[in-house]
Amino acid sequence: MAITATIYDHAYLSLGLGRFDFTSQPLKLALCTSAYTPNYLDHEFYSDLTGQVVASGYTAGGNSLSGVTWTVVAGRSVLTASPVTWGSATFTCRYAVLYRADPAPTAAPLLLAIDFGVNVSANGTPFPISFLNGLFALSN
Repeated sequence: MAITATIYDHAYLSLGLGRFDFTSQPLKLALCTSAYTPNYLDHEFYSDLTGQVVASGYTAGGNSLSGVTWTVVAGRSVLTASPVTWGSATFTCRYAVLYRADPAPTAAPLLLAIDFGVNVSANGTPFPISFLNGLFALSN
């Protein structure tokens, strides 16, 4: 099972327009089922997501990230965060989508989608996601 993370094309535009301030604006991680097909070229905002998980132990919109920091590693700026865990969850998902939390879904820009490669499930157990090499990196 290959897990991949892909940046939405519009995320680069959002970064340039200042839509992301990783030091003051909360980021969230939403889980989507295989009913969602990421369109990395056209999807721009949270309102573009479909197939979001609806289940016990999951709150619509996902979980907020904590411990979000920028660090410099070998000439790259890397966005890191603490692991995210859904406790006592019962659901199946295929994707985790990182976005800037905003009360208006049409103003909440998407950053990237993590594709687990297969459906993954939690059956009344905690469901953790860790970011071993960071979430996002910029390099020259």
